[in-house]
Amino acid sequence: MKTVLYGVCANTEAYLNSPYHSGQTILASTGGGEVLDGVVSIDINQLSKVPKQEISSVVICSECLSEIIPSLIRIGFKISDLYFYNHAKNRLIRCIDMQIPETKVSNTLFAFYDLSQNLACYDVLYFCALANLERIKRNLQHIQFIIVPNKSLSCEDLGFNVFHEGDDLIWRIEKILQGVMTCVINNIGCTILPYKESAQYYSDAPNTYPDNFIPGNSRNRVSSKVLNTLCESHDLTYLKAPKPAHEIVYSFLKQKANNKKIVTLTLRECSSHSKRNSNVVEWMKFATYLQENGYFPVIIRDSYKAHLEYGCDFDQFTCMPLASMDFKIRLALYEQAFVNMSISNGPTVAYNFITNCPAITFMKVDDNIPAIATSTFEKAEVELGKDLKFRASNLQKLIWKEDTFENIKASFSDLVPHI
Repeated sequence: MKTVLYGVCANTEAYLNSPYHSGQTILASTGGGEVLDGVVSIDINQLSKVPKQEISSVVICSECLSEIIPSLIRIGFKISDLYFYNHAKNRLIRCIDMQIPETKVSNTLFAFYDLSQNLACYDVLYFCALANLERIKRNLQHIQFIIVPNKSLSCEDLGFNVFHEGDDLIWRIEKILQGVMTCVINNIGCTILPYKESAQYYSDAPNTYPDNFIPGNSRNRVSSKVLNTLCESHDLTYLKAPKPAHEIVYSFLKQKANNKKIVTLTLRECSSHSKRNSNVVEWMKFATYLQENGYFPVIIRDSYKAHLEYGCDFDQFTCMPLASMDFKIRLALYEQAFVNMSISNGPTVAYNFITNCPAITFMKVDDNIPAIATSTFEKAEVELGKDLKFRASNLQKLIWKEDTFENIKASFSDLVPHI
């Protein structure tokens, strides 16, 4: 029995020098005529005439699998007989194990995030929760996200950047919107369109959210209010960090934490509405308390401040700037932590959509700041002094007090016995 080596390249030479190489080989390539160590490769037509009973397997050494495998199947090979040699990992892998799962348009929900009606901010967490519920309701397997810009080919359709301009908007689309969408269970992709009109290509799909999507329609606007009723009959947990993110966080904590229980402290340090910011001095006192009591605090600084030094003594604590910048890493850290703690801010809304995620969020109310005004909470049907209705578990608490050391410590001590 012979092994067919398909493709003549440096990877082929690596295979010949690997422990996997043994016995006789047949050198083949699509067009034939290529030379390796004095041996001339046969083409695919000649390969088709070699009796299959003389061939034990085919090892593909070229990376063009999507072109080569169908050609080999057409001349009588089974995909179960095909292998790929990965020289980077020195592994021989069955091609059938590398096959991308089939997806069908008929089994996919196309969810449109309309930037003419929504900001490039963590409100996307509410949108994704609602879109995922719609996927489940329709019994669909996949969800494909479409980000629709507030930009048109028509000079009569004027677009405006609200709050976030130019490069900042692009940054937030990539880091926030795409970051969150990538972590949605059953997500298969996230497409950023160049113009509103480009949405037509996807809006003709059989399953869309919102239904019969039209860019700029006010019904595309996201609201968390509807989650208050849906949570009574639906599981709203839909976030899960990708495996590589978990591996990065696991290795980071293994190196740093010495098997201690992880407590994340997420800080808000924004230049806008600074009254909403974390009382950093008080949080650092609490971080010291955690260390003294056998816990391992991990500081997640504000995304725009993660690279800067701080007047308060941060050196004695572990910060993870990568978690500040990359939502997938942030989410993996939240998932692996014993408790997650923060002042109310965009990314920590994610707590409510994570399975097994004990969390404490300190809430502020200030009628001079629209985002945390009493009227804003009332409109969202958030009851002051109470926990969110759509939280994932009773281990996720809202604390309607100032974030002083005493209050932070007390809320932590109250929660821990229930974990």
